[in-house]
Amino acid sequence: LLRGQQQIKLLGRQQISSPWAILLAKFSDQTQAWPPLTTYEDLFTSAGSGKLGMVDFFNDMSHGKLDVSGTKIFGPYTLPAKKTDYGVTLDRNGVLNLAKTTATAAGVNLGDFAGICVSFLGQVDLCGWIGGMAALCDTLSLSPSLLGQEMGHGYGLNHARIYGSTAD
Repeated sequence: LLRGQQQIKLLGRQQISSPWAILLAKFSDQTQAWPPLTTYEDLFTSAGSGKLGMVDFFNDMSHGKLDVSGTKIFGPYTLPAKKTDYGVTLDRNGVLNLAKTTATAAGVNLGDFAGICVSFLGQVDLCGWIGGMAALCDTLSLSPSLLGQEMGHGYGLNHARIYGSTAD
């Protein structure tokens, strides 16, 4: 394949397995009910294949190279912190680490997964770490277009911008 004057060698057709651990988490002072577990299974796991969830999103966006079908849901967990702590004494890194510690204490081997996404109950946050294979989302952001960008940060994807602009 030629691009300009450079020759680009295409990689083989082998898929890369990149499962995520989805940690359902809430703060200790949250009392609302969780959406049905099938909401998360259809969105994040192979149970949602063919339903335009994250498995389909990453397969399509990577032209068949990225396979996240091994993604699993864990929890829900109640974190030992209040929602009012978030953004005051607990930042994004802190809440990610707290969720990871809570899941690990419950017996989840996070080392079995390429990435970790903490999905919070209610409205909390939506973000991803560039190259960090970690993301936060909440009940209000359970959408492949939003999650694809935030989880995509883990694969090195930055925000999309018009050339020369700093606005997303």
